[in-house]
Parts: sequence; C-alpha cells; structure tokens
Amino acid sequence: MPTRPVGVGSETAHSPRRWSTFRVRGNMKDDKIDGFVAIHSDLLKSELSNIFVLQRLDESADPRIPTLATGEDQEKEIASLLETLSYDLGGVPKIIISKEGEEKPVFDTYVDSLIQELLRMFHKTRRAVLKAHAQYVVVESMRQKKEFFMTPPPEEIVLAIEEYFWDSLEVAYLRIASFWDRVGQLLSFSFFNIRQYDKEGFTAIIESIHLNYEPMLPELKSFEEYGRIWDYSKTENDQGLKWLLQRRNTLIHSVGLSSGRNDELAMKPYDSLFNHLERKQQRKLRKAELSIEMKLLNFHFVKLCSLFRDCLVLSDFGAKKCVKRNRT
Repeated sequence: MPTRPVGVGSETAHSPRRWSTFRVRGNMKDDKIDGFVAIHSDLLKSELSNIFVLQRLDESADPRIPTLATGEDQEKEIASLLETLSYDLGGVPKIIISKEGEEKPVFDTYVDSLIQELLRMFHKTRRAVLKAHAQYVVVESMRQKKEFFMTPPPEEIVLAIEEYFWDSLEVAYLRIASFWDRVGQLLSFSFFNIRQYDKEGFTAIIESIHLNYEPMLPELKSFEEYGRIWDYSKTENDQGLKWLLQRRNTLIHSVGLSSGRNDELAMKPYDSLFNHLERKQQRKLRKAELSIEMKLLNFHFVKLCSLFRDCLVLSDFGAKKCVKRNRT
C-alpha cells in the first residue's frame, strides 16, 4: 500500500488550502515571469490536491480497491513466501553471520531486485486503477447525478473530462499487463534460470512450463496454484489474460482508447473503403460503456491480486524442482 502523505486530515503546511498563499519573493515586473509563477503556483496546488483527494478516495471507497493482502495474517504469509523464494533462488539470506576481518560474502542480488521490481510495479498499477476510478466517478456524476449541480455541466466539459478518463483507463490496462510481464520474468528465472527477459511474454513462459515440465513432473498437473494461473492465462474471452494482453498490444502499437464521439465523421460527404485502424478499434479494442469498462478493469485487477500468492508458490516450486542452484 502507498504510504499516507504527511498532513492528510489536518491543516498543516502540506495542506493544499495553504498553498493558495504561495508566493515567490522579489520584485518581478516582467509579465512573462509573473505568468509563469502564477501557473507554477496553480500546478503545485493542483498536484497536491490531487494526491490528497486520491488518498481520501482510496480510504473511503466501498468496496475498497484490493491489495495484495487482506489482513495481517495474509501479509505475514506473503512476506514469508517472498523470503523463502528469495533464498531458494539464491538471493541474499535474511541472516548473515561473518567474522571480523573476513571478506564480505557475495550473493546474487538479481532475484531480490526482481522481486522488488514486481512489488513496485504492483503499487504503480494500483495507483493507475485508483486514478481511473476517480475520473469515472467524476464523469458518471456529471452525467447521472445532475441534481447535485446548481446548473447542468456543459456537455463539452463533460466530454473533455471523459477523454481524461479514457486516458487513465488505458494506462491502467497497460500497467496490469506490464505487471504480468514482471511475473513472467520471475517464472522464467525460477523454471529456466533465464535472466535476459526482453522478448518473451508471460503467456509464452506459461506455455513453456506447460510443454517442458508437465510431462516430467506429474505433480504439476495437480498443483492447484498452477491450475488457476494456467486457466486464466489461456482464456481468450474478456475474463482471461489473452484478451488483456491483446488489448495491451493494440493500445501500444495501433490505436488508443477514446470517447469516439465525433459528429464530423457522420457529416463527411464520403464513406471509407477500408480503414485498418478503425477495424482494429472495432474488433480488437471492442470499447464498451464506461460502467462495463470499469467492471472489466476491476475484474482483471482483482484477478491480479488473487493470483499473486499462487505465482509466488509456483515460482518457488520451480526454484526447488527445476534448476539446481549452488550458493557461494
């Protein structure tokens, strides 16, 4: 979980309200400098306010956006799994005993860096999902809860904010897919001792485990954690990882998510013979209504959280069964 920012819930120097008095000392007569200072001050207030508001939304959301562990017992279990996995993969042990005057022991720190990157990516992913939630709440309230406003929000303002929502949704999808690539990097090292992970994706690693180790290790087939990961990875509909990764690839290489509201297209005096980008938007992205898109995003993020422990258990299985590692 991201740490709680200093000053939240109290009127401190860090509170966004106090930044309304932000000034730069000195006699600044140049209009450009004055304009820059004003913009800088507004940007600072905006960014600080955004951080605090997102934190409040995270704390008050019901149901709350999930984390890797729900409760102290699960936190301890995951911490223990990470320590065991690090040790079994040849990482730095928790306790190091050395005598005075002896050279420092040397350990392979790759696996510890790999695990830390995986955890960092999770927090980045969760922040992206939280931001998409925040902008969804704003857009939906402007469209569905107009009684909350003294005057109806102008449609052009609603559309502008909706575009920011699609931007945030796109980032959230990319982050979830990137998280799974980090998991693939961990599994690749655990099962095949491969460190260079530039081209293979998560699904390719799972396929390699399926093809290479299932025939040799019959217990892998009855391994519940592996079964849950395999089922999610091979599912092609919108409840599976293949759908998510295809959407990620389309977003990176071809077209992006947007509101798609452009009345000018209907007024043009011609029809399109064939447009590959429009076809990819329609067939591969298959953009849905905002509420459905949020349900899909939530489903895949919840799946990520629920399968994280399974991925650690599977990685440790590979570390113990598949590659012989000698400590120095």
